[in-house]
Amino acid sequence: MLALPDDRPLDANDKIRYFQVLSSQLWAYRFLHRDVYHLVENNEDFRKMYLRFAGQVMQQGQKIYKAFVNAGLMEMTDSAIEALIINLWIVLTNWTNFLYMSGHITDSNHLEEKWVWQALRQMVFLEGAYLRGESSQTYEHLLETLGPSELFESLSSSKKHDAG
Repeated sequence: MLALPDDRPLDANDKIRYFQVLSSQLWAYRFLHRDVYHLVENNEDFRKMYLRFAGQVMQQGQKIYKAFVNAGLMEMTDSAIEALIINLWIVLTNWTNFLYMSGHITDSNHLEEKWVWQALRQMVFLEGAYLRGESSQTYEHLLETLGPSELFESLSSSKKHDAG
């Protein structure tokens, strides 16, 4: 689980480190998130464990975002923090399902790590309105390194092909 540093205030580079950790966790647990509905529905012990896990992750996320606000890297209310955490949870835990349903991956075309980075790109955009100072510049650099999104263009071009 993501932790706050004990010995110093947060800085914009911590955001990058958190993104790297989230990326590796999203990649490592991609199959769990793909199958989580089935597991929750069919296994009471797993359902209880997953609810506890989700609560802990969201509470830790709340602490981290409050620390970024206190460090002057973000500006947001407690309500905005809660809404952002829920939206991020929805995006990150449903990302594999989105890719499958939108045709970016199939049973024979498995999830590539580039798609995990695209999930993080969505996260950057969700946070963008709240960024201040140094963190805003760091995010601009991060977006440059992530490159352009292929998601919308491929969905739009497949829609054109289906109509034609």
